[in-house]
Amino acid sequence: MQYIKYDKSGKIEKILENKPKWYLEDGSLVTDEWLIENENMYPVIDIEPNEKNIWGIEKKEPVDWIKHDKYIEVTYWIIKDELPEYDSFDQYLELKNRKDWKTIDPYIFRTYDIKTFDINDIKNDLTNYARDIRVNVLLSGIYYKINNIDVEFNIDNETRMILLQYYLFLDEKESVDWKLKDGSFIMLTKQQIFDIMNSITLFIKQCFDNENRLVNLIKNANNTIDVKNIFKNEFDKGWDNKTSILFSKDDGDKP
Repeated sequence: MQYIKYDKSGKIEKILENKPKWYLEDGSLVTDEWLIENENMYPVIDIEPNEKNIWGIEKKEPVDWIKHDKYIEVTYWIIKDELPEYDSFDQYLELKNRKDWKTIDPYIFRTYDIKTFDINDIKNDLTNYARDIRVNVLLSGIYYKINNIDVEFNIDNETRMILLQYYLFLDEKESVDWKLKDGSFIMLTKQQIFDIMNSITLFIKQCFDNENRLVNLIKNANNTIDVKNIFKNEFDKGWDNKTSILFSKDDGDKP
């Protein structure tokens, strides 16, 4: 525990990191009361504020600590963010210099400037986002109903399908066993494999076509408002609500 010694004028003379180990005539250690009365020296009580939703705290200078009858209370600045309203689509916040922050004791408010993103950066971000959606939709795949079972197929199955078609063509087989995610197998006929392959091919084409549609819209936008409207009104279109079910055919039906 720290101790602060004051001079006769009330100014801080020195700050001690620990209580002095002084002894009285009877051999006992000096008490805090003795130090206050005889040395004008006070113990320091340091309790950090327990306020929520703050950025942080800073200890004030010792001259700003509160002097009570029997102790000195450490005081703190409580630092909060003062966030202005802004549109995160095309704007961002930049922290102002410390000298421009607001102070209302015991609070310090960190203040911000509102900056605007360059339209080309926004376009690049949305172009990448359109690509990410296409990738996710492709990986989510489609479902094809076979014997009343929804069997999932995605872009990773495309190569397997091509090899299966080649295998059936060479061996003149009419069916093959297809392994499901749960480890079980389901029989696929040659016609079903061809139908599913056609569906996967169409599914992939739809995904790339929709990405290309969005990219062209973004590229031809003239201002930030147009780009924002494209994001709000166009990005959910063309993906069938971004679900995996683009085809649901009964056993034997052709897509």
